Amino acid sequence: MISVPDEAANHLGAILLAFNREIFGGFLDEADELAALGQVTSAVLIAGTVLEYVERSPAAGSLPIGTRSEIEAWRRLRNQVAYGSADALSVQQARQVIDGVRRILLTRDVPERSVPRLSPEAGAAPHAVRGKYAHVPTSSADFIKRKREDLELENRG
Repeated sequence: MISVPDEAANHLGAILLAFNREIFGGFLDEADELAALGQVTSAVLIAGTVLEYVERSPAAGSLPIGTRSEIEAWRRLRNQVAYGSADALSVQQARQVIDGVRRILLTRDVPERSVPRLSPEAGAAPHAVRGKYAHVPTSSADFIKRKREDLELENRG
C-alpha cells in the first residue's frame, strides 16, 4: 500500500468533496422529495449517509465547529432509523437533517489548514511532461487555482 502524506490526503479530500457536492446535492434533493411524500425514514437515511461520508472524508476538518451538537443529533437520529429504534419521525425532523447536511455540504469557507500552501519548490514538476499532455498545466498550484475558479463560477450560476 502506498503511503500518502497527510497534507496531500487533506488536499485530495477537499477536491473529492468539491467534485461530489453535485452528486450529494442530488441525493439530498431525493431525500427532500421522499420527505414531501411522507417517507421520512428513507429521507433521514439518505441525508445521514451523505453526512457520514463527509464526516469520514479528509474534509471532515472543514465541518463548522458551531454545528457539532447538531451533527451529533442528526447522526443519532440516522442510527436510530437505520436500526429500527426511532420513534415516529415528523417531516419537520427529516427536513432539519436534510437542510443541515445541505448547509454543511455547501459551506464555501474551508479552513486554511485543509488547503495546503505549497512552497515554490514543492510545486515544481519532477520532470518535463512530454507527448500529448505537454500543454496541460501540472503543478498543484495551477490545479488549485483552476478548482477555485470553477467553484466560484458554479456558486455564481
